[in-house]
Amino acid sequence: MSYERFFHILDAPEEPAKHLIVAFRGWPDANEAATESISYLIEQLHTKKIADLDPEEFFDFSHYRPITTFTNNEPHLGWPRNEVFLKKSDDISPALLFLLGTEPSLKWRTFTEAIVWMAKQYNVDSIIHLGSLMDAVPHTRPLRFTGITTDKKLVEIFSNLNILSSHYHGPTGIPAVLRETVRTHNLQYASFWAHSPHYLQVPPNYFITYRLVQTISQVLGLNLPLENLKNAGLNFEMIIQKAVETDKQLISLVKRLEDNYDLTEELDGEMPKGSDVVKDLELFLKDLRDKGHA
Repeated sequence: MSYERFFHILDAPEEPAKHLIVAFRGWPDANEAATESISYLIEQLHTKKIADLDPEEFFDFSHYRPITTFTNNEPHLGWPRNEVFLKKSDDISPALLFLLGTEPSLKWRTFTEAIVWMAKQYNVDSIIHLGSLMDAVPHTRPLRFTGITTDKKLVEIFSNLNILSSHYHGPTGIPAVLRETVRTHNLQYASFWAHSPHYLQVPPNYFITYRLVQTISQVLGLNLPLENLKNAGLNFEMIIQKAVETDKQLISLVKRLEDNYDLTEELDGEMPKGSDVVKDLELFLKDLRDKGHA
């Protein structure tokens, strides 16, 4: 199959790229933290757009509806986007590709094969996925990262950055399909996820975006000014803390989440079973109902 037909290619390869870094809107993007991170990198690294994937084959438009906007009183349609950007090599880092995408609704295997095809056009060594997920964790503790890598060069880096091994099993998303496709093509794959407090569903979460950008910058050896993003994250944290302090129910919930988090640390990073956390939260909510608070 010719995967080139799925792309609108704007520029031919100028030089090989070492990594392709990807993030997808939708399920793998809690609080839009992962795609905001890629957007920040695309802007700060002065990339140029080189291609995008035609959405026609991969999206159910009754679910992912195009968006109508107006410019100078003229209507325009915006379609689900999967755009590829190139950062040229410099004195600090090699050339890099970025994919800022949307999780498709159709033909996941074909979709990931097309991504790997594009990576191969630039002789990419490894594909690195950034994700964010909702979890029963408190905002008052260090942000938790979990991940997986087949790249032996990244194993030590992941360990130094305290990215815990992921042993998740259950319903999954496009990153897992991409991982399997990458494996069949003998490329390296890495994925790491920031765990966002499930009670803070207010996108974008700038603190998590900041930590994701900081972490991928350390993984790739990038030298980026992050002060503005860090300040935005700290301001976001202050606003959240003030909001929590005025809500007794949230204070009680955060305390329970802190206890679970601290137990995890005592177990050297081995997280309690998800069912145990859910059970504890269900008991907490039942207590609130019994007391007439919910």
